[in-house]
Amino acid sequence: MTLQISQLASETGLSIHTLLYYEKEGNLPPAKCNGSGIRIYVSEDIEWIKFAYCLRDSGMGIAGYSKLDAGNVLSPIMLSHFSMYH
Repeated sequence: MTLQISQLASETGLSIHTLLYYEKEGNLPPAKCNGSGIRIYVSEDIEWIKFAYCLRDSGMGIAGYSKLDAGNVLSPIMLSHFSMYH
């Protein structure tokens, strides 16, 4: 599944501005672009955002997210396991 940024915003409840800010700050993996230069996101990006919400709810500030390397440290299996309990 691929989503454009407006679809990702709708799916996550975050504004486009917030998503772009997260990407700029390294808290969201850089989006791939299609041939027209439109940002394309995949299901792993949605999972990362859900995980980031769990981190936020546990008290970690946004600056801590990038220390986890924006989704490159934790596997999707670990993310889904963590999400089940938080």
